[in-house]
Amino acid sequence: LEWGPSHRPYIEGHELRLRAELGLGAELQLVLMNRSLQEAMEKAVFDQYVEGVQTRIDNQTPPEMRWLVMFPKLPGNDMPLLRERFVALSSIQGWLKHWLEGPLTHALAALQLDPEVPFVLMIGRGRLMLRTALKDADVPALQHWVRLFETAMREARRVASEDSDSISPSTQPSMWSTSALPGDEREK
Repeated sequence: LEWGPSHRPYIEGHELRLRAELGLGAELQLVLMNRSLQEAMEKAVFDQYVEGVQTRIDNQTPPEMRWLVMFPKLPGNDMPLLRERFVALSSIQGWLKHWLEGPLTHALAALQLDPEVPFVLMIGRGRLMLRTALKDADVPALQHWVRLFETAMREARRVASEDSDSISPSTQPSMWSTSALPGDEREK
């Protein structure tokens, strides 16, 4: 849990960041955000990269903005309680649907959040991350966000336990595949 000056251009002032290592596969990338943030990000991406005739998105662009362009959105009928307020997208649609079944959807549906306040819940590189604008870090507000985050963690672990392909042997990202390492047994 961390509260301080925003690390993202879409959050003004202070933000709350919650992060947990889950040991999920690096190929799993997903994001859930409120609709107003999604619309603002899509406009920013368009303005910055299409109208400016920039042909690629660089690593200065937050992953949640890149993923808006890269991954398909979960259809509204797959998230009926959330479709009016949130958008969700993923590299693995089935995993995302499974994650949003049950307690997490109900916790998100009950979330009392101004639609204009940026909110992001994402999984990438084996980590779960929650980001939202938070002017003051008072205890009731922190407890509220921690409860939501714990629900998202529990549900991610539930899905991972039911889908063994989503668990990575290592939580650390690697730039080298095991077959590229010198002395690899498979080379002999």
